[in-house]
Amino acid sequence: ERMTIAEAMYENFSSPNVGDSNGEAANVVDALDNIARATRALRSAVTPGSKMGNQDATGAHVESLTEAVMGMTAAQVQIAEAIRDLAEAVREHTRWKD
Repeated sequence: ERMTIAEAMYENFSSPNVGDSNGEAANVVDALDNIARATRALRSAVTPGSKMGNQDATGAHVESLTEAVMGMTAAQVQIAEAIRDLAEAVREHTRWKD
């Protein structure tokens, strides 16, 4: 039995394994909508557009996850510099003592 073009398209672009919001078989539009919603949710998790942001411990203005990670890098650099300063002070003290 031959299918019409509409029937063939429906069969190829819908899935009974994935439901839409009405509990019916999802189609390509439903799947694309789900992808768009997930992408927006991910974007909001990384950079929330509705948030004003805040200052982190280094005084930097942070509005996104990316900026927060960059702030962590800045904090780690400050810790490394402090350790280097302490090591230099110990070396100088040891030379002065000898």
